Order: sequence, then structure tokens, then C-alpha cells
Amino acid sequence: AEVIGFAMTNGERFGPFGVNGDYRGRGIGAVLLSRALVAMRAINVHLAYFLWTSDQTARLYNRHGFEIVRRFTMLSKKLSQENSLHV
Repeated sequence: AEVIGFAMTNGERFGPFGVNGDYRGRGIGAVLLSRALVAMRAINVHLAYFLWTSDQTARLYNRHGFEIVRRFTMLSKKLSQENSLHV
């Protein structure tokens, strides 16, 4: 069987969460998110958070009532052979 999407929760934490790239844009993520939030409420969890997301997925979360409370910046730098440490 092919996995189309998944959504996990642990207490108040939502995620990880994802939809197979071949099925994105069909509302599957919205259904998974909605069902996960309903399941969380059913066990008396009234606050949900996640750790990070892409800007595109952030719009989905926003439509479900999530708000940004903290923003992080991911930095990276490719090191050349000249900059590498030799031990």
C-alpha cells in the first residue's frame, strides 16, 4: 500500500506531518491537520504547537488558527577544501 500522508501528535505537540508530493494540493494536508486537531481536543488537549515548517505549509497552519510566536533563521555555509580543517 502506498502512503499518501501522515500526521502525528504527542500531547500538545503536532508533527511530524506530511503528504506525498504526488498528492499535494488536493486538500489532504488540511484533512489530516483537522482530524489531528479534533483527536487532540477529544483527549482534552486545547493547545497545539509545532517546531518548524516551510512558508507554504505555514499558510495551511494559519488557516487552522495557528499563529507565529517565534521565528528562527536557518543558516548554512558550504566549506571549500581550502577552508576545511585538517587533523
